Amino acid sequence: MALTALMCAVGALVLIGVGEQQVAVSRVVGAPGSTRLGVVTDSCNEDPRVRTEETSTDVRVSAYVRRRPLIGGRGSCTDTTWVTLQSPLEGRTVVDTSTSAELVPTDW
Repeated sequence: MALTALMCAVGALVLIGVGEQQVAVSRVVGAPGSTRLGVVTDSCNEDPRVRTEETSTDVRVSAYVRRRPLIGGRGSCTDTTWVTLQSPLEGRTVVDTSTSAELVPTDW
């Protein structure tokens, strides 16, 4: 009986989604001399949390949303989260940590 209850609880958590999951960054928006960087993710009204790690040569960007449920799906739009860098972007490379892809910042 305890095993059945545990299996039901785990199944419910998988279906409704719990915790966070990393999502890919589809593009970044920013000017070389600016410390503001727009991070565009393939999420839809999911209020992504964005974390950056900066070095003198690159800016590594990670984006997270609440874990998506297996039922219910999401819309087909994007979210943009603005972050403030410690120093201007200048010639540094921007890298999406979920895919290791280099992202070239664009203007809107």
